[in-house]
Amino acid sequence: MSDLELAKRSLLCDSSLSVVLVKDGKILAKRTEKGIIPILSIIEDMKTKLDGASIADKVLGKAAAVLSYNAGIKHFFAKVISERALKYLEQKGAYVEKGKVVQYILNREQTDLCPIEKLTGDSEDPVELTRKIRAFLRI
Repeated sequence: MSDLELAKRSLLCDSSLSVVLVKDGKILAKRTEKGIIPILSIIEDMKTKLDGASIADKVLGKAAAVLSYNAGIKHFFAKVISERALKYLEQKGAYVEKGKVVQYILNREQTDLCPIEKLTGDSEDPVELTRKIRAFLRI
């Protein structure tokens, strides 16, 4: 079984999970938190161990796509992915499997754009995005 298939299967079999990261046949990280925080924490925790890893994510917006790809993750599965995230990953040559493609990610109340998607704008600079996200979340 491929790393992406293991990540995908793990995510789909456990509804409490939001993100699963796999490399070399081993699950390196599982997270249950919602939003961008799981991706940020995985990137900080794993740093140099992510090159060539696979990730399965319930909801993948552009910010998560940019941060993940630039951390070395090259294989993606998303149950829901924004058009901007998909376009970014395809332009980078990442391998992407997807469920539902949406125009954009909504906030938790489903009343407006996700605030992280708003703050991302057209940025593709992971350092700038991390700074903006941390300031917004006050972490």
